[in-house]
Amino acid sequence: MSLLAERTAETLAAKVMERKPEEGIDLALRSEARPIVLNETSDNPGAGTPGDGTYLLRAMLGRGLSEACFAFIYDPKTAEQAHAAGVGATIDIRLGGKTDDWHGSPLDLGRMSKH
Repeated sequence: MSLLAERTAETLAAKVMERKPEEGIDLALRSEARPIVLNETSDNPGAGTPGDGTYLLRAMLGRGLSEACFAFIYDPKTAEQAHAAGVGATIDIRLGGKTDDWHGSPLDLGRMSKH
């Protein structure tokens, strides 16, 4: 790779890393278009990442979104805990962020009721 290409890639990567999920949420909330899909592409299991990123979900919860859906977080420990507790149980969970520090820390979501 040429020096120019390396510098350009580093500059672009730095600009991308400056962006925060809250910025995307704020833009979406100001838009009249519906539905809006926000996709956390930085934690894409199809590209080899763990799929347990919490940045976008943390931002969504922080904004108090009530008409929103979060697709998935890969977290076998939490899934195992929920299955062991059984239907109707209330459990404390630490969701996601367990593979590494790159994609966010675990979310302490307190008590969740499994129906």
